Amino acid sequence: MRFDTVPGAFVDSSEAQIDLFEFSVVVVAQANNPTILNPDFLRHNGIVGTQWRLSEDHPPITTPPLSEVTFEGGLIVRADPIRVTFEQQGSALSPEDIECVDMAKGYLKTVPHAPYIAFGINLKAVVLNSPLSQLSNVLRSNGSWMTFESIVPRFELRAIYEMERKRLTLELQEGQNELGSFRLCQANIHRGIAEPNQQMRMNSMLSSLDSWRNDLDEFRALVTQSLLPSR
Repeated sequence: MRFDTVPGAFVDSSEAQIDLFEFSVVVVAQANNPTILNPDFLRHNGIVGTQWRLSEDHPPITTPPLSEVTFEGGLIVRADPIRVTFEQQGSALSPEDIECVDMAKGYLKTVPHAPYIAFGINLKAVVLNSPLSQLSNVLRSNGSWMTFESIVPRFELRAIYEMERKRLTLELQEGQNELGSFRLCQANIHRGIAEPNQQMRMNSMLSSLDSWRNDLDEFRALVTQSLLPSR
């Protein structure tokens, strides 16, 4: 995968650029029916706007175990027996680019009686040639395992934050590509649904989805605080 540095994504106070390249909403339901997912269903119910054209390289799939509709411009909607995913991909996505949240809300309003039990937001970003610390420095360990046969390992970190009404999992990895070294940053923001009746559960999901920009800001802040050198 090629990571390009494109202005306009996230720039923190240290001028380190954090490029968001994938954003998705995943809705979890018991006994989900993937066969209802097709282009006509998405368009007829206003879940996907008419400006989204179907991908010629990836024709729609509609089967009992899996349905998937891929659009040009990096939008994918897929369903299996336990989840529906609205995924958006792009180079340096800005908050103004994100449309999959409204699509997920449109789907929930169209299919309000499914037994939903949880939903989450997934984010993937890359940090290129910045003053951010190597993950090995973040670990701050002098153990002999830091080198093995003169090889310095790449590191992956996984941090889990148990918050009120949600769980945020942050994963950080080091890597190299033709543009140089980069840090791959991924997060999952998981929310269970505990409301006692369906209408309250639906209202809770829709309200929580409205806070997706706050989730995005938390992700950016965590990446910055995790990787910036100590002052």
